[in-house]
Amino acid sequence: MDKRKIDALKKIQELRDRYISPDFDFLGKEGVEASLLRVMITEGLIRWSGVFSLTEKGEQVQRDYSIIESKEVRIKKKIMLDTNTINKIADGGISIGNLEKYVQSVDFYITHQQSDEISKTPDVERRSKLVLFLSKIRPIVIATESFVVGSSRLGFARLGEGQLFQTLEKHNSKDTEDALIGETSIKNGYILVTDDIELQNRVREACGDVLSLSEFKEMMENEV
Repeated sequence: MDKRKIDALKKIQELRDRYISPDFDFLGKEGVEASLLRVMITEGLIRWSGVFSLTEKGEQVQRDYSIIESKEVRIKKKIMLDTNTINKIADGGISIGNLEKYVQSVDFYITHQQSDEISKTPDVERRSKLVLFLSKIRPIVIATESFVVGSSRLGFARLGEGQLFQTLEKHNSKDTEDALIGETSIKNGYILVTDDIELQNRVREACGDVLSLSEFKEMMENEV
């Protein structure tokens, strides 16, 4: 249905609800063209008897469109946070209040890699702080796309083909965890948030989406 017709139906009903008689002149001043109104009459959407009113067909069209509008769901962004980002946010890098509001419009993801690193934090108070932070953003724990002996957990890692993982790892065993996180974010279409410049570059080279913490903060503040 032409949006102009929907707008005209809504305008006519709105005017009638306000006890204003919508005629050609009045609707013309409201930006509704007379030619469009005549077409809508021939289509049985509205009737003309000195003033305009909606036909039963027009009322049904308007109701159906209103239902579609009310059910329209904003597509949520999917965000993967690496461990360093989680630490920086927990330390005040981003307003927790804004972040809690943002949770309503995005989904956060982590793998067991981030969870394991946090659980190994030696400082008990800090570890508790990080766990509390995670409870606020309620991240979804997703399996990594590859399984690496000595790093991956059974049940939390898939037996992938490993090609992308190897590209991201660059044969440096110290980068195993980052490569697993990067691969998982790319293959699932997540936006990876990390301040690790080398990881950023590798993810971009592999056509993945990646933001620094400051870029993520700016995006969030524009949308909250």
